Amino acid sequence: MDISNNPEIFYLNCLSNQLTTLNLKNGANITELFSVDARNNPNLTCIQVDDVAFADGEADWGSWGIDSHHYFSTNCPQ
Repeated sequence: MDISNNPEIFYLNCLSNQLTTLNLKNGANITELFSVDARNNPNLTCIQVDDVAFADGEADWGSWGIDSHHYFSTNCPQ
């Protein structure tokens, strides 16, 4: 799933799908993207974001649902 051309997305629910890629890198997801639920996507590992350090540590993950096998990168393999 690629939302890179949608910088004003505020909430994304892609829970319980068969995603293999998730591209949230849209130039605004640090400040605009408030809530993402990407849990229960067993084939999804890399979530592409604008800022890995922010995604890994500073974001308010109370509003985000991610699984333990997910990781963040600025350049995920396709």
